[in-house]
Amino acid sequence: MIQMKVRWKPKSLAKAITEAPRMAKGEMVEAASKYLIGSNRRGLKHYPNKRPNQKYIRTYKLRRGWTFKAERTKTRIYNSVEYAPFVQGDKDQAWMHAGRWRTVSKVTADNTKGMIHAADQALTRYLKSKGL
Repeated sequence: MIQMKVRWKPKSLAKAITEAPRMAKGEMVEAASKYLIGSNRRGLKHYPNKRPNQKYIRTYKLRRGWTFKAERTKTRIYNSVEYAPFVQGDKDQAWMHAGRWRTVSKVTADNTKGMIHAADQALTRYLKSKGL
């Protein structure tokens, strides 16, 4: 489970924080989730470079498998591709992927600062849209 503690800069947000509507929180969580999932350059979707003389042709099925689902009390980030745990799993990563593919925990640790920044930007956009 990932927990975020966001530090608020503007003084006038004290009241807005305690009364932050569910939509603002949802947009923050969505922005952080999308940041963690990432792209072909960073995050969970990032692939390591090809090996020299690699014959295997990449399908990018694992990359396309990353998604998130907002639930009532939490947001789940997951990959339903059957072999995902053996490539990026914390406990089940296969020996041939260890040291080459980053695990989910490693990717999360490496992207925490960016996730917090993305959530902060989402909150700022939301507050500006409401005139705050």
